[in-house]
Amino acid sequence: MAEESPTSSNDLQLELKEKLEASKQLADRYEKQLQEERTYRQELEKVFAKKSKESETSTFQLNEQIKSLERMLNNVTERFNNEIRIVEGKFDEVFAVNQDQREAYDIIHKRYQKLLGFYRKTANQMREDNISLPQTVDELQFECLKLREEIIETRATKEHIEEESASAIEALKSELEQARSMVGRTMRTQENEELRQTISDLEKRLAESQAEVSAMAKSLEEFRQRCSQLQVELDNSEAVQKDFVRLSQNLQIQLEKIRSTEQEVRWQFIDDVSKCNTCESDIRRAQKGNCLHCGKVFCANCIKQQIPAGPNNKMARVCSVCHTLLNRNSAPFFSKTFTSS
Repeated sequence: MAEESPTSSNDLQLELKEKLEASKQLADRYEKQLQEERTYRQELEKVFAKKSKESETSTFQLNEQIKSLERMLNNVTERFNNEIRIVEGKFDEVFAVNQDQREAYDIIHKRYQKLLGFYRKTANQMREDNISLPQTVDELQFECLKLREEIIETRATKEHIEEESASAIEALKSELEQARSMVGRTMRTQENEELRQTISDLEKRLAESQAEVSAMAKSLEEFRQRCSQLQVELDNSEAVQKDFVRLSQNLQIQLEKIRSTEQEVRWQFIDDVSKCNTCESDIRRAQKGNCLHCGKVFCANCIKQQIPAGPNNKMARVCSVCHTLLNRNSAPFFSKTFTSS
């Protein structure tokens, strides 16, 4: 057994070196993946923040435009309704006045017909009549008076026609103003329709924007879930990296211990050791025991492994390191230490 110990120690050193190198490479690979995940997550967070801000700004602007147009529409509608009420009131008044004027017109029209000589002879009839000149002075005076009355009636008719024409002109002017007012109201009605159409278009745009915001929110939630998963993977990677660091340190410590055994007597006396070589806990004499392979002192819990030895295959107590070295089918001791830590 003493002749095999240096070779076994060298094999264990070589194996531990290989495992240490593999663990370092694995830790470097995990570190690289971890950095890539961090960069990817930061880029996603920047994109999400930018898209969310743009959506909020667009939605706010559309809401402000709709509110402004609604206020304008309400003002125009209120003014339009007021104008309608005023026009309806005036129409009722005008209709009542018109009715009274129509009745008065019928009475005055009859008088005017009489005043205008409606029942007199026409000019053609007068031309066709035979001219009978007065024979006496009295007849001449009578014809003069008659002609004077006709001249007065003709002048009165002319003045009446002029007044009636002026009244008709004023009425036409009033109708023109009313027509212009109606055109203005019609234009305002068209403006109201255009405003309603604009509001409808803006509401459609708002609905589309809200749908886009909902879709972006859903996408953002999916990305957040992805970020959460990446965070969990990142935490797991960090934990694995820390575990590999502890494993590397443990392997380094075990390697240093194996190296130190090559420069001193491997067998330790129980009275010379007060702490377990594995867990470093304080142990009493009754709890101590030597590993029958490496000769070091361990506590009862750290030396409970057994391995068959000798021609009769008697079970010999060994430590975890030696059990891994002697039994190729067992799990490595550092994996157990790694799991417990």
